[in-house]
Amino acid sequence: PLFLVVFLLGGVRDYRAMIQTLCLSLATAAIFSIWSVKRYLRPRFDPACFRMIFGYAAMAALNLLTMACVIAPGRIILHHVFGPHEVGIFSAYFTATAQISLALLYMVSSVLLPLASSPLGQKEAWQSFRSVLAPLSAAAFCLFALGALLALALFGRSYPLRPGWLLLFTLSATLILLHGIASTLFMARDFSGLRISVTGNLIAGLANLGLGLALIPRWGIWGAGTALMAAYALGLAYYGKISSVPTSAASMRSETQAIPEPMGPTSPL
Repeated sequence: PLFLVVFLLGGVRDYRAMIQTLCLSLATAAIFSIWSVKRYLRPRFDPACFRMIFGYAAMAALNLLTMACVIAPGRIILHHVFGPHEVGIFSAYFTATAQISLALLYMVSSVLLPLASSPLGQKEAWQSFRSVLAPLSAAAFCLFALGALLALALFGRSYPLRPGWLLLFTLSATLILLHGIASTLFMARDFSGLRISVTGNLIAGLANLGLGLALIPRWGIWGAGTALMAAYALGLAYYGKISSVPTSAASMRSETQAIPEPMGPTSPL
């Protein structure tokens, strides 16, 4: 907020203030982090370590691509075909539901990753997830629906409340949360689990892009909401199919010994 206030007081009151604030905030955090661990940093090139880091970096890059395919297509296609009015309405519904789900998922993942990083933790986490799947889905749906109603009421009359749109985006937010939890559990397992996690994220992201291109020009915001919901349903179906294949604790231990445990370089969708 400090950088944003400086820009606003300096007369920069458009998109440049937001972009420059974000860049300066990230740069400040990066400099502080490097300064805090400088005593542990020693220049050294280790090919084996580089190969391991490159593998995780590649997975992180693919997850960034996935995030772009989730957040950007709806707005870009709506703006190209219809105009800024539809983009604004879509953004209101997306922010009040899917964006809240993504933020909540970030907090949940921070807890799940360390808890599910061992074979015993994996078993217990999957058992718990399956046992609470139905009540969690119902609770999440009600939470996102209520939050969206309150948010749209605060946004004002310029953002119409359409029950169909509300249903689509609320279902999408619920699927995003469930999909993200499953993605986190796979990510915490080992490097092969991380690949499964990223694959599921890519399925959701690319499906949202493809379905958006097909549906939004014909149905507008209806198409954008349908694309988002169907995309995460496909990603979750992929995780469901993979998780139904038994993985023994012994094989998990052997994989974990062969490849170091992930250090959380990516965040799930």
